[in-house]
This record gives sequence, C-alpha cells and structure tokens, in this order.
Amino acid sequence: VNTYQVAIASNGTHSYVELLYPSGGIQWIQGESHPNGLPDAKAQAGFMSEGRMYTMKGSGTDQIQNID
Repeated sequence: VNTYQVAIASNGTHSYVELLYPSGGIQWIQGESHPNGLPDAKAQAGFMSEGRMYTMKGSGTDQIQNID
C-alpha cells in the first residue's frame, strides 16, 4: 500500500493541491499481471480540471517512485 497525504487549498478563484509522500511511502508502482491478460498500468499521479487530465512528471513510469 502506498502512503500519502493530500492538502487542498482554495481562495475561491484558484485552487492548489500538495501531495505529501513520506520517505519510503511509495511501496509499489505496478500491480501483478494476470497470466492471460495485459500487464497492469503503472502508478500515476495527477488531477482533473475542467474535463482535462493533467499527470505529473514521471507518472505512469518507473520514475513515479521519485515523485516530489
């Protein structure tokens, strides 16, 4: 299980989010594949706004372990 906290702030016009990952908080980046299926997607981090998805640098890759 990955461990993190999310802090969200808004002034009514702009909104901000901070993702807080403790040292060693990311324990896995990809689930176990099933023998008869496609591999599971790698972990991703991001947000949706006005119907668009924004992913953070390294999202969906092995580099997600280094997210900051």
